[in-house]
Amino acid sequence: VGPPIEDEPAWATFDDEPPPHEEVVLLFWVDWSGAKYMEAARYSTGERLPNGYSNYSQHSWATHWMPLPAPPEGTME
Repeated sequence: VGPPIEDEPAWATFDDEPPPHEEVVLLFWVDWSGAKYMEAARYSTGERLPNGYSNYSQHSWATHWMPLPAPPEGTME
């Protein structure tokens, strides 16, 4: 394993700053058995409505997040 790559996304906790709403990010957590999980998903989705109702949802288990890395070169053309 080499040194960190310049401008590489770093893991953040939700106390540091929340992930952008409705944006896919990498999420990480450790479950009760010690198993480690990582997935690309939206941390929060939906909206809070003016009438008091909400379809807002948050990922329940994630403890850390970071932006997605850039896609491989030549794949977005």
